[in-house]
Amino acid sequence: MPFPDKPVAHLLGSGGPVHALAYSASPGTYVLAGSSDRSVRLYNPQPSAANHHPSSSHLSKKGVSPVIPEGRLIQTYSAHGYEVLSLSVSPTRALCVRGR
Repeated sequence: MPFPDKPVAHLLGSGGPVHALAYSASPGTYVLAGSSDRSVRLYNPQPSAANHHPSSSHLSKKGVSPVIPEGRLIQTYSAHGYEVLSLSVSPTRALCVRGR
């Protein structure tokens, strides 16, 4: 299977740079994002049809912005004392977070 070369969805909501990404355990339906704002966000990257927003950062060859949908933010976990630097998900769907 080839590696994707086009954006599938925008995952919005982080209050700072994202340092870590992890897919949920099989079947990999969700994405976890850990950022410098000391939070972990859980997203469904398969957006609903109602969440389509144009992106000015990805221009087509004709200079017209293609529509890149917005992924759905499901939950924000913000009880961490430090920036989130790594994330891992076990096969039992347990989440491990590492900060500074």
